[in-house]
Amino acid sequence: MAAPLASVLRLFENGEEIGPGHAMHDGIRTLGGGRYSHWEGALFFSASDSSNPADNGRLYQALLPPPGLMSSLQSLLAANATAALTEVARHTILSAAAGIIDPSFILPDHGRRLEGDAGFRAAFHRFFPDQINTMDRKYAVWQLAKLVRSLQGDMVEIGCYTGATSWFLADQIARGDRERSLHLFDSFEGLSRPGEQDGSYWQTGALRTGEDVVRRNLAEFPFVHLYPGWVPDRFGDVADRRFVLVHIDVDLYQPTRDSAAFFYDRLVPGGLMICDDYGFNSCPGATAALDEVMSDKPEPIINLPTGGAFIIKQP
Repeated sequence: MAAPLASVLRLFENGEEIGPGHAMHDGIRTLGGGRYSHWEGALFFSASDSSNPADNGRLYQALLPPPGLMSSLQSLLAANATAALTEVARHTILSAAAGIIDPSFILPDHGRRLEGDAGFRAAFHRFFPDQINTMDRKYAVWQLAKLVRSLQGDMVEIGCYTGATSWFLADQIARGDRERSLHLFDSFEGLSRPGEQDGSYWQTGALRTGEDVVRRNLAEFPFVHLYPGWVPDRFGDVADRRFVLVHIDVDLYQPTRDSAAFFYDRLVPGGLMICDDYGFNSCPGATAALDEVMSDKPEPIINLPTGGAFIIKQP
């Protein structure tokens, strides 16, 4: 009871990871959707589509790292032994541990500028004080935004959640010498209903955040404009605008396709369209949507090691 998030068990259905883990047991029973809990030696879980795991014909596998590895790492941390190690030595230990727990995981090289940028990290932790999962993705967008400083036009983000990426886009606008607006579109009711192209990872209403949260987080930037509503209902409000940067982060097929199709035609030459979800196994619909929109366009889709992708609009 003192450590409800201690388990590192991962659950797979026909080879695809499902979750979330550490779920409340009542939620596993009533909501399903792949939720699971590793609790006191037992595993309580649900199928990704809430069918009966006992007779749906799927293979379920649980992955746990070797107990000796975890106890050794915990002992190392408890003794503060890492304080005496060099940065390279600590990274070597992390690489070895990551390779045992998940052989497919690629640990980034140590010593990246991102890791030493105290100002960026402080800004990021305003939004996510207890995790760093998306820090590299925010950093990539923040840096890419520098490429369009000399261009004339606005910026737009579709799917702003708490406004974290929006803040970094607004920060680059504030640092530049051109006046421009940042337009934010979000339902503020979470994700729409996933379609058949979207797989089983996302659920209707996931990632819901109130409009008041975003307004409060971005209150320092007077050039930010919010458009509450489902994609693409409010796009007409900016149909006469031109954009130097379009950031799409809506996870699902249909809103990604609607967003890319609408804003591609309004992107100025040299402008960027960034899709945060492109290339993630959890977002097959978003990947398919951008592929379809760009299939008859001259610009190549450039994959990023952070998981997303971007295009640069050609003349």
